[in-house]
Amino acid sequence: MLLSEKTISAFPLSIGTSLSLESVFAGRLAPYDPARTIPSHVNINDYTEIWFNLATLFRNLVGALPSDAIFSITPEAFAVELLEELEIIDSIFKNEGHGICRPFYYICSYTKVANEYTHKKIRFRESTTDKQKLFDDKYKRTVKAILAMQPTILKQLNSTIKPETTQAKGLIVTHIPYDLVSHTKFAKLDLLESHTGKLKSKYEFSSKYHPIGEDKLDFLPFSEKLLMLFGDKVFIHPFDIRVRKMVLDIARNRDWTPYTTEAKVNYFIENDITEPYLRNWLLSL
Repeated sequence: MLLSEKTISAFPLSIGTSLSLESVFAGRLAPYDPARTIPSHVNINDYTEIWFNLATLFRNLVGALPSDAIFSITPEAFAVELLEELEIIDSIFKNEGHGICRPFYYICSYTKVANEYTHKKIRFRESTTDKQKLFDDKYKRTVKAILAMQPTILKQLNSTIKPETTQAKGLIVTHIPYDLVSHTKFAKLDLLESHTGKLKSKYEFSSKYHPIGEDKLDFLPFSEKLLMLFGDKVFIHPFDIRVRKMVLDIARNRDWTPYTTEAKVNYFIENDITEPYLRNWLLSL
């Protein structure tokens, strides 16, 4: 019965997922908050693919349920509910979206990422509390149940997303900042945020870096290198504060912006950091 208590909005989806799609399509139902202002309308004709991280859809589902629901709902029940949501999303993009933009659903182990960067002293976040560990276990078992029911419905990844073609113009729904590194594989990749429904281009992805004290880092360019250095609030621990502040000083002195290229970032690191080991380490990221 707990799944029937799921909070929804203008689509019969978990509210966080519904609110994101309400920036794209007119809803089928009365919205949860009629007074809410849609951030900006997303023109679906500008996109050919949309990628949904199943971990984000699961997080949104759990967040739309009573706080203790995760303890009693089985992975199989979660799997059935999520498969129903995927079916609804497919129908939205087929009917309201006229089939212009194709949905894809993925899971990612991030094992390739961890293997590549752990030896470079990058630390990845792990669950520590009992509730976090329960959430992770329930999610993994839900994924296993989904694959048992529909083996081909999920793209199974270990690092970045590979679009159907390099000319793909993509949207992505994810709460994992590392997924945004995939923008280099697309002609265009924009983030459609859960809950807020905000659309962010690659020049706004740096808002996902972990701040340094009161300093937000959204004036920086977004890249895999800088994400590994500054970290985020979900997946990657920020590196040593002294190194982060050193690079932040370079960014300010050299007038970095979200449009600063990777080549220029490397050029200034090479020229402005005098300690050879640290310079080479940063360039290796």
